[in-house]
Amino acid sequence: MKVNEEFFEKMKQEGVDCAAGVILPDGEYELTKDSHLRTLIRLTGIPEEQLWEMIPKGDSELFWLIAYTGCVITDANSSVGLTMTDAQKEIYNALVSHGIIQDKYYDISNERIKAAEKNCPDEQ
Repeated sequence: MKVNEEFFEKMKQEGVDCAAGVILPDGEYELTKDSHLRTLIRLTGIPEEQLWEMIPKGDSELFWLIAYTGCVITDANSSVGLTMTDAQKEIYNALVSHGIIQDKYYDISNERIKAAEKNCPDEQ
């Protein structure tokens, strides 16, 4: 969904907590219905059994999915993702400025580089 003034007004009128969501690389915003993990799994479009086989053993499933999808996960108290696209920054800043989420962003780009080195040392 597009995040704009109409979005914020609609969420306010309906009393919807829109803090828990996922910002896609193109700036679209999806509210999580059950969990960030489930939302990211759905966004991959890959059958779940196949997806679990793709995630290296011992890796964080959530962080792997964030890296795989390029999404940013948001919550009231903090958000997590890689280096944001311009479109993601715009939505993130709008959510912060409207008081939906706090401006606490954790960029896990370096963590993902280390995880890749650990899981695929021959490819480095």
